[in-house]
Amino acid sequence: MPNTDLEALLREEAAHDPEPLTAEQIAQALGSRSLTGCRPSAREEIEMTLKIERILARASAHVRPPNRKEIDTFYKLNRSRFWLPETARVSQIVKNVTETFPREEALSAMRRAQEELVAGAAFEQVAERFSDCPANAGDSGWFARGDMVEEFDEQVFSLAEGQTSEIFETRFGFHIARLTGRRADGIQPLSFVRESISAHLYEQRKRRALDEYLQSLVSKSKSNGNESLLRSE
Repeated sequence: MPNTDLEALLREEAAHDPEPLTAEQIAQALGSRSLTGCRPSAREEIEMTLKIERILARASAHVRPPNRKEIDTFYKLNRSRFWLPETARVSQIVKNVTETFPREEALSAMRRAQEELVAGAAFEQVAERFSDCPANAGDSGWFARGDMVEEFDEQVFSLAEGQTSEIFETRFGFHIARLTGRRADGIQPLSFVRESISAHLYEQRKRRALDEYLQSLVSKSKSNGNESLLRSE
């Protein structure tokens, strides 16, 4: 059925919804706009949208999240979906080479940063002082081999966990990287993906409940002979 037909059925259902909307609900939907200055037609459309959203929420309100056994079963039957390549996590100090910050200046800054590291300064503090990307103390998060440029991967994946690289250059500039974590390629353990599986199954069930509800509207409209709302499917 075309989306326009479904929308028409939902609007008809919302029009017969006896539960009123509060002024607070409408004002929240309006955001910063004034409720009193809202045109009648605009207010009516907002009320219609809110009622449709409420109807759809009710249609899936009975859906419950999957239990542990259901999550475990999904994982066992879909293990290949959870394969990941080798991944690493690094903190880095980076100086980008740009038109306004030439290569020589970038390299000089990185040498000063390296001197502080050799002298015993904390990597996080040096990153905050010298790096062009100081957020989270230089933590770049987890990434897979191949996500970064080749020259970066070559340096990082050759490090032992906890080891800090020498200064190295990529097409972007100069880097000092510390490997803070490494995961071998393979199937992610269930403990890593349990929450994402739960969310996936829950959303899948909610979509199914909505589909069933919309189909019930279609069936009801057909049984009532409401051909004005149901054009050719």
